[in-house]
Amino acid sequence: MFNNEFLKKLSILYVEDDEMARNQLARTLNRLFKNVILANNGLDGLEKYIKAKKEGTRIDLILSDVNMPKLNGLEMLEKIRKIDNNIAIIYTTARTETEFLLKAIELHADHYVIKPINLQDVINKIQKVCEKNYLEELIESKNKELKQYLSIINNVAAIIKMDVNGKITYANSHFLQNLKAEENEILGEDFENIIHKDMAKGFITSMWEDIKNDKIWNENIKFFNKENDFFYVNSTIFKIYSEDKIEYINIGFLSTKEVNEKREFHKKIIENVKNNTSEIKKSKDDIQNLVIEKEKYEALILKLKKSIELENQKHLDESSQIKFYENELLSVDSRLDKRIIIKNKEIEDSINDVKRVKDEKKILLLDIHKLERKLEDSLALISKLEKNEELSKKKIIDLKDVLEHREDQLKKLKPGILV
Repeated sequence: MFNNEFLKKLSILYVEDDEMARNQLARTLNRLFKNVILANNGLDGLEKYIKAKKEGTRIDLILSDVNMPKLNGLEMLEKIRKIDNNIAIIYTTARTETEFLLKAIELHADHYVIKPINLQDVINKIQKVCEKNYLEELIESKNKELKQYLSIINNVAAIIKMDVNGKITYANSHFLQNLKAEENEILGEDFENIIHKDMAKGFITSMWEDIKNDKIWNENIKFFNKENDFFYVNSTIFKIYSEDKIEYINIGFLSTKEVNEKREFHKKIIENVKNNTSEIKKSKDDIQNLVIEKEKYEALILKLKKSIELENQKHLDESSQIKFYENELLSVDSRLDKRIIIKNKEIEDSINDVKRVKDEKKILLLDIHKLERKLEDSLALISKLEKNEELSKKKIIDLKDVLEHREDQLKKLKPGILV
């Protein structure tokens, strides 16, 4: 389902060397998108991308053919990647060769569409890719905003990070100041070891059970320092996913009267507000009421955590999709190899058959030549016999004439002798 309102905010660069195909699809794209920049080959696409970049014109996605003159789609993207490693691209191609797909993956292409183009499929892929980039940019923006908030919180709140085993991996200066310890003295220490011994029995077990089950835990914790003084921190502890590991963060505000006087608290906030950006200055009233509104920041942190989890899941889904395509390519290669083996066998059998037929032909030709010679000899013999027969017939005729002559002579000499 198209989100027309979202698509109308997007600008795309469409690169296609086939003028008829380019103009035909461009008419539809212009109706759907805010801005469509057309290029007629890879070099033209590169130049128009660079021009848009210099002029500050945002391009959300590149839709490009692969086989083009001057620069093909892969060569164009390779040069663009030297300028921008994040620009989204979808290829339109009639090719599905492994070499092309591997090169496209290497250049971080987002999708490819087989020609002839299915318009709905193309628009769906563009929308999906741009929505993903929009969410990533939104998260990045929120992360920057969060860093600004954390920069302020770091100066007025006690912050500790722990690994999955409860070992302290980070402590900010505000916490170390009240703990009266150096960073190297506390890193690697069990979180439990800096909690005052008179905390309720089973407190640590209950806390870890909650936060390991993704619950946000909030309670006052009593700590003790190297001088055996104690102080309370109104702590909020929650789980975060950082790259390939899990961490736990304790963000708290000192509730001991001596270290949490309102005058000192407001002074630190005002000093930080003055040294931050104008956006932070506009939030002066919110920052001054930071302790009262800490739930707002907790909710924001939770929301960002969920957003990160969602993006992680999307990343896993996309990794699965890439793995699927790789398996499909391997399957295609395997089938092609099998077909090539079968065809080679068929060709080999055909060659053998042709060779056998040729050999049989040679034998038949020899037999024919022999028969022809026998036929010639037979014809010669027949001709000779026919001549002999003619001579015999002639001799018989001559003998008959002689015999008749002799009979006539006998009749004349001795009449009645032959009666």
